[in-house]
Amino acid sequence: MTLVYETDVVRPIPGRLMPIDIEAFYSDSSVCIMECQVLGALGHWLARLDGNKWKTLPVTLPAFSTYLSKWFPNPEIPEVLTYSELKDLLSEEALSTVPEILALNEGDDFIDLGALGHNMFYSIYAECIYES
Repeated sequence: MTLVYETDVVRPIPGRLMPIDIEAFYSDSSVCIMECQVLGALGHWLARLDGNKWKTLPVTLPAFSTYLSKWFPNPEIPEVLTYSELKDLLSEEALSTVPEILALNEGDDFIDLGALGHNMFYSIYAECIYES
């Protein structure tokens, strides 16, 4: 169940929304999301990376779930988050607080955690807009 709570702003018809569209027309809205959507976004974007980062999912997802518990006290109940709250939740600084995510940068393959958070944020927000 994902809802985007509307205001009086006229918004573009959801189709292929770009991050600039979401920022311009939906930054004043809130979304109702579940922890599993955030975990799914992390899994999706790690699986899309080159290399073997997807193999870290059995370790990375539970660690990230622990981090998310302060935002989602009960993972089975959706939470309403504002645009800025979700952006803060997935910021580079926030992702860097999870040692298992920070460990993804060990070795030869470097992950831009800011880009990872950016991609996760906009894919979650766009999904919520499309479903509303």
